Amino acid sequence: MNVVVASGTPTYADISNIVESLVNTEGRRWPIPGYEHEDIAQEIRMECLRVLPYFDGSRIGPSPYKYLQTCVRNFLYNMRRGIWVPNNPPCARCPLWDRIRRTCTIDEIGCEKIVQYRENMAAKADLRKPSSLEDDVLDNCQDEQADAMLLDQSIREALSARLLPFYERMLVGEKIPARIKREIRMIVTEIINNA
Repeated sequence: MNVVVASGTPTYADISNIVESLVNTEGRRWPIPGYEHEDIAQEIRMECLRVLPYFDGSRIGPSPYKYLQTCVRNFLYNMRRGIWVPNNPPCARCPLWDRIRRTCTIDEIGCEKIVQYRENMAAKADLRKPSSLEDDVLDNCQDEQADAMLLDQSIREALSARLLPFYERMLVGEKIPARIKREIRMIVTEIINNA
């Protein structure tokens, strides 16, 4: 994993192992809301490509690992900054803020800073919510679960008292006789075809 660069700038092929180890360590350590791990991995790879020309082995040392690790950590911190780092309202730094009474002297009327702050907080709240695509996926999963429950109920109603215990054993993964398994499959196929 430690690549020692004799002279000049290393190529991406020289550091690809380092980059992949950073993807697996730093990329998992610092998740970013709204990004899948593969998205973060791609951002890390692009950042390593961007900072690679600035690596100076004579000044920093022959191994680019620490240099790339620091660059990736700073990059991920900057990506997360507006999302997870607490954002204090601007009132505490505003000259119109009464520090003794802890109130705004103009009651936040016409204050552009507080309007911008509220917009930023709304954007942060939106980032924490699942996207509409994720909502659709969740809705589809719930629909599929409901359909599976209805199918299971229909199967239980269609099976005779003799086959029902075998069906329940089949659901938990126990072995049942092949002849009975065929009977149950025929009933299930008929229910699915009639649905």
